[in-house]
Amino acid sequence: MMLFLFLTFIGLIIAWKLEGTGGIVALGSVIGFCILGLQTDLKAGATILLTGMYALPAFLFLVYWWQARRAFSARKAGAA
Repeated sequence: MMLFLFLTFIGLIIAWKLEGTGGIVALGSVIGFCILGLQTDLKAGATILLTGMYALPAFLFLVYWWQARRAFSARKAGAA
């Protein structure tokens, strides 16, 4: 379980520079944490709370990366 939380933090740190890569690493780790936590832990509420708390920034990094990529390709197509 701690491995998934560690990978989530690593993904969020990577996302400061590489939004897409870090967001995918963090969101994948959060999903793994949620699946493992709901199968092994009796406190499902705490697992869901932690999952939501760490999934939101990862999801927002992915949304930002997607929008920036789309804007860059539109700007590149307009210049050609």
